[in-house]
Amino acid sequence: MNLNDLRDTVYEDAVEHGLWEDADKFAKEFAEKESMEKFSKWYEAANLIFFEGEEILTAVEEYKYDNAIEEIADTIIMCMSAAGYLSIDIDAAVRRKMEINKARPWKHGKEGTK
Repeated sequence: MNLNDLRDTVYEDAVEHGLWEDADKFAKEFAEKESMEKFSKWYEAANLIFFEGEEILTAVEEYKYDNAIEEIADTIIMCMSAAGYLSIDIDAAVRRKMEINKARPWKHGKEGTK
């Protein structure tokens, strides 16, 4: 199974559970032309991913590490679902990004910064 297979499985489950229903509704209402619909879909996907990330931080701040692990998994699931929603070839994107990261300097040139 490659990442696109996983993406499709995760996305199909999310659709069955109505996750992207409101996002599609918002995108259609917001869109005045194709480029605006694309923007609104990306915006909705980014928001859902962001909120999952916030849940990780909240769990850590509350010292609930088991919950943080679950939220990390939720974030990965949400990212895969968003890739399906946005029709992203996530397998190729991850492999491409890994090659970019391999070529970067130690700590990606961010040593000493936060």
